[in-house]
Amino acid sequence: MSLGTVFSEPFIQTALAIGILTGGLCAYLGNFILLKNMSFLSIALSEVSALGIATGFFLQYQFAAFLPEHLAHSTNIVPNLSALFFTLSATLFFWFQSKKTQRFMNEGMIAFIYAGSAALTIILISANPFLESRGSGELLNGNLLFCSAEDLSLICWTVFGIGIVHFIGFRNFLFVSLDRETAYAQGVKADFWEFLLLFTIGICISFSMRLTGVLFVFSSLIIPGLTGLTLFSRVKWIFCFSVFLVAISVVLGIIASWEYNLPTSPAIICFYVLFFILAQILRKIRG
Repeated sequence: MSLGTVFSEPFIQTALAIGILTGGLCAYLGNFILLKNMSFLSIALSEVSALGIATGFFLQYQFAAFLPEHLAHSTNIVPNLSALFFTLSATLFFWFQSKKTQRFMNEGMIAFIYAGSAALTIILISANPFLESRGSGELLNGNLLFCSAEDLSLICWTVFGIGIVHFIGFRNFLFVSLDRETAYAQGVKADFWEFLLLFTIGICISFSMRLTGVLFVFSSLIIPGLTGLTLFSRVKWIFCFSVFLVAISVVLGIIASWEYNLPTSPAIICFYVLFFILAQILRKIRG
């Protein structure tokens, strides 16, 4: 089958759009995570979001008889709301701790939250027959090819909302990420902008997790930005290149997934890794 025929399929078009939107948004926000040197936070929030999704499915299964029919049979509403609640609660906790101590949380506490969330996620998956048989693989690895038009609509609204917030506050987000103390000294409300930044990251992770999985979200937050940092020194080029890299990787990953019957999200991540290695080689050549 030719590439033109592949991309003419509606479900491939939906997967392509969702992959580029979610991956691009994660890559953009991931640059702030890298600038603040809090890479481990992204995997912790991703795992907390996975716990939220597992909790949503678990509660939906346990209380299906008491829920309205549209909620009892939906695979979107309850898990998405639960993931949003868990992720934003963890985001608020991280922000409150950093505000109280005037520095970001130590890695030990973040590791504790990650490990606890991962363990509880596995327990909830094993306690839910539906999730154990169908949802666990998709939860951990994601499956873009099964995304629906409803999922695409949700991601479009998420990108639109976060885009407006960052269009208005980009300079302040960048300032508090690069040098929080100086920003505070110059009258910038560092606590507010730092919370708003973490809030948008939490929303992005919670709405992307169920569609693409922990691995895709974490990789998109970190690897494209690292590649951009390897090649460029100007901030605007790092941001632009990381999003561009996601778009190229998603297209190539979907093609490889279709041609060789590979899981889609891991195939995309392999291209992230390939481009990062090529960037390292190019950097060595350039000296």
